[in-house]
Amino acid sequence: MLTNYRHLATQDRIEIEKLLDSGHSQTMIAQKVGCHRSTISREIRRRSWSPERAHANLRPYLRNKLNTMGVPTYFCDPYSSFQRGTNEHFNGRIPRYLPKGTSFHDVTLEELDEYITEINNRPRKVLGWLTPAEVFHELCSKGAIT
Repeated sequence: MLTNYRHLATQDRIEIEKLLDSGHSQTMIAQKVGCHRSTISREIRRRSWSPERAHANLRPYLRNKLNTMGVPTYFCDPYSSFQRGTNEHFNGRIPRYLPKGTSFHDVTLEELDEYITEINNRPRKVLGWLTPAEVFHELCSKGAIT
């Protein structure tokens, strides 16, 4: 017996996960996604979509997860480095600490901790000339971060 089979896209799998998280039944999910409930059952059993394996399509999944948690998020467009100014600036500074071709086997944990401390204690214009560590501790003390 031939039936109309429709391949589940990543967006369908994200929708299934969202509906499962909100407590919908498999029948209700199948109706909303537009497939047979056995497809939903197999998808749940298989858990074939996970963000770790589909990182290229992670943006809508993360946006949904973080929005439901009340975390404001901004995702830059791919290949738009001008939207990530501070990030790109500090990525460009990493070779100061770890020149190209450096093997992590040659770097001790103490050296890495020193680099991290130096980077996190460098004031940034975008933070009102505060350091990331100062902003983090300030937010923790206000209870904004738990």
